[in-house]
Amino acid sequence: MKTAQKIRSSLIVSKRSQDFWILQLFRIARGFIWLAEQLKEDHVKFLVRVVYLPFSHFNRKVCRRNLAAIFQPLNRNPAQVENIYRKYLEYMVRFQAETARCFSIGPTDLEKKVLLKGEAHLQETLKKGRGALLVSGHMGTWWHVPCLLAARGYKIKVVFNSFPPPVERYLEQSARRCGIALSFVDRGVPKAMQHASTHNEIVYLTFDVSVRKHRPNWLPFGSTKININPGPAILALRHQMPAHFVSSFHGDPERSHAIIHPETLSENKNNPEHPNSLCRPWVDKLYSDVLVHPEQWWGMGFSDLPRVLRRQ
Repeated sequence: MKTAQKIRSSLIVSKRSQDFWILQLFRIARGFIWLAEQLKEDHVKFLVRVVYLPFSHFNRKVCRRNLAAIFQPLNRNPAQVENIYRKYLEYMVRFQAETARCFSIGPTDLEKKVLLKGEAHLQETLKKGRGALLVSGHMGTWWHVPCLLAARGYKIKVVFNSFPPPVERYLEQSARRCGIALSFVDRGVPKAMQHASTHNEIVYLTFDVSVRKHRPNWLPFGSTKININPGPAILALRHQMPAHFVSSFHGDPERSHAIIHPETLSENKNNPEHPNSLCRPWVDKLYSDVLVHPEQWWGMGFSDLPRVLRRQ
């Protein structure tokens, strides 16, 4: 009993310490976002470059390890892998600058900034009256997708990672400015999915960086594997909500590009209700996108892909 109490106490202390540092970082980020909204995008990128690049070493090992896990089996040499890493740092500068401004730019500027293809697939799905689940990886400036759809009049809710209450309140207020509602992981997502399916609305989420490490669900990812939370697929199947994978990437120096793919159909005809029957096609599309734009996968520096040795 005493041992269990000590464990619980240490977890509480650890959670409080984590929340404390999250709040300190949040205060800094909030000030940066306010400043970013006052400046031109090029000036914001310069500011991010000055602040971010000196501290980019904090996930350098993770990023290089993941790059090796994906590209060494594809016979990329160390110089090629290192070149992708340098481009990843440049991507992170642009991603952070664009994300800091995405809630404050108006519909006209969003239309100029984002090139969206495949919207007809979404419109056909909504004609069924069961809502739509849009699933993407953490690629490009993925926040541009829900922001643009909201600007075009779609009812959309974005699933976001959980944070201390002051952070969540700020995020909700910021998203509300451009017509987006938020739902936080581990709180309210099942109700959000049910509401969207009965009111014919959209739920948008990123699926490729699992926050539930204690329930691994490893799926093939090229020559390595990736841990995917099956929760979104479970809820989509439960509510018979059509799902679409969305590719997001920087197609040129100025514009974000996004593609809404046709509805994801269950790949397992023998067991179509298994969540991985949806997760596997999503992972396959993400892997294809990563091969084309490896420097634009945010998860390269935040996932934990195991190294898989090639057979001789």
